[in-house]
Amino acid sequence: MRDVLAIEVTADAVRALLLGGIGPGRAVRAYAERPLPPGLVVPSSSHPNVQDEGVFARLLGEVVGPRPPRRARLVLPDRSVRLHVLNADAIPPGGPDLRQFLVWRLQDTLPFEPREARVAYVPAPNGAPNRQVAITLVAREQVLAQYERLLGEAGTGAAHVAPAACHLYNLAEQDFEAAGNTVHAFLALGPESAALILSQGGIPEYARTFLRPGAEPEPPPPMPQRDPADGPGARPRPTRHKDLVAELLRSFEHAEEGVGLTAPVRLLLGGELGQDPALAAALHEGLGIPCAILPSPARRVRHAEPLPPSAHAVLLAALARI
Repeated sequence: MRDVLAIEVTADAVRALLLGGIGPGRAVRAYAERPLPPGLVVPSSSHPNVQDEGVFARLLGEVVGPRPPRRARLVLPDRSVRLHVLNADAIPPGGPDLRQFLVWRLQDTLPFEPREARVAYVPAPNGAPNRQVAITLVAREQVLAQYERLLGEAGTGAAHVAPAACHLYNLAEQDFEAAGNTVHAFLALGPESAALILSQGGIPEYARTFLRPGAEPEPPPPMPQRDPADGPGARPRPTRHKDLVAELLRSFEHAEEGVGLTAPVRLLLGGELGQDPALAAALHEGLGIPCAILPSPARRVRHAEPLPPSAHAVLLAALARI
């Protein structure tokens, strides 16, 4: 089996993980991470994210190495590629009609012209007779095109693109499926975003992405003023617990009004900033439901234990069946 390369880009870092082998013999062959200067990558679904392509290309080349595999799985920030869950009586089977249907359903939520959208979806039943959900990823063409061009210049190409929350949710989904038909919540916290997914019977039925409380508002794209070799850039400010609880309660109410979901009975917390027991305890107190931290995926593969928690999404991307 050929080696699998996964690359993750966040506002703070670029990471690359090389996975080799098959079945029980799978192992992490290499992992590299480079911090990004503040403002070098500004996650956005509307505008190209990389503000200085020369600096980014150099750091990307350092993490992927001189001879990367021809194709890579690309993990992008949750605010760059958005997750939407669409409920429908019927979904066209594919082709232009499907794209037209999805874009039509999303047009009021897109911050750009619908004709500029790139969409992908997975259908699933939602538990009601003759009803389906379309679990849909949406990105602006020019946002993805910039990343794809930069990967090509580094010697690889994008075989699959998804936000970090999707890969992290795939790990949580097994836990939710085993819990029966109750509503469960998954929250992925990144350096600048929070992505919430509510599911019932293991099927996502509601998704919302918002600015993480405590993150700086998205600034005008500045040019980096420091060399990354000087050390890590400014780290994210801590999450404001009370504000995050308020956002989650608002989301639970919206999900109940919009798609008829009852309040979740449990919340799983994941993501780069979701490995904090104190945050889990604060959410448990504020929401009144059990809150647990998503288990590490490192136990699934050899030589993954030394990886930092920030590498969970890129590891899951490499492990995914695509």
